[in-house]
Amino acid sequence: MRALRVTAVVLASLLLVTGCSDDNSKAQDAADKIAKQIEDTANDTGGGLPGGTLPTGGKSDCPEFKDTVGRMRVVNLATDLDGTAEPVDVYAAGYGPLQGCKPLIENLGYGEVSDYVDVPARQFSDEESGGLMYIDAGSTEMDGFWRGNSPNDGVDGEGDQETVVLSGGSTEGQADPTWMNVIEHSKEDPSQDVEAKAGKGLLLVSGGPMSNTFQRAGDKSVISFSIDGECLYADNDQSGHGILNGNGTPFSVAPGEHTVGLIITDPGVGIGGQDCDGHEPKFTKDVTVEAGKALAVYIGAKSPSDATILTAPID
Repeated sequence: MRALRVTAVVLASLLLVTGCSDDNSKAQDAADKIAKQIEDTANDTGGGLPGGTLPTGGKSDCPEFKDTVGRMRVVNLATDLDGTAEPVDVYAAGYGPLQGCKPLIENLGYGEVSDYVDVPARQFSDEESGGLMYIDAGSTEMDGFWRGNSPNDGVDGEGDQETVVLSGGSTEGQADPTWMNVIEHSKEDPSQDVEAKAGKGLLLVSGGPMSNTFQRAGDKSVISFSIDGECLYADNDQSGHGILNGNGTPFSVAPGEHTVGLIITDPGVGIGGQDCDGHEPKFTKDVTVEAGKALAVYIGAKSPSDATILTAPID
């Protein structure tokens, strides 16, 4: 509030000085411009108040959304250090609770995949970009497990499409949520588009949240991804069988029903596919893949003994 008061004093002084000018019209235009800047700053930052709260007795109306710049959806596989699952409200970046706006996605619980939502361009920016921000479900404060930070997960071109997979991590023993982006369609770089090969289906696998859980628990077991009990090479990676990378690994498969699974082996095995060969999956899920279609597979865990396998079609 002090910052706004100081700026208001400067504005008042400017009016007094420019009021003595012969060109009253220019003086008024300058004063109006400064007043607009003050208003924009207050709207974008919550008034500059300590703790990110709104002025007592004040009211903030959500500004009109700018044009849509792309589509995004969110997968919640985030857990705290003790395995507690945290629901989250998802806002458009720049249109949060401090601006009086409502969530685009409300109370997204652990193990849920949201629908795609239209993402508006950010306020007070000439760039055609937009993104998402996350706050503990039901809260309007910029603290808690989800601190309201706007990550670098935005879309920057009309027609872009991404999925954000929420995960969990730790920094110096403190809960620190993380996220990863899965680019599905990119206007600027179509080579990143998710497309199934002719006559094939596609599984797009993201396993970062599960790897994070194992790491936080100090469990150094090797996690491999299997399809129908067999560990395959990914379409874009010939380095190993069933590698469980963090972000959108593609596996082409025949159309129809398949069983995806997770093979857990002791650390230090992994030579020549031995992490996979001859081992039964510990966790499995039956999936159906259509020809010419892509199915996303998101893998997380509340603990090393409690895995979650989610699936969702990619538009």
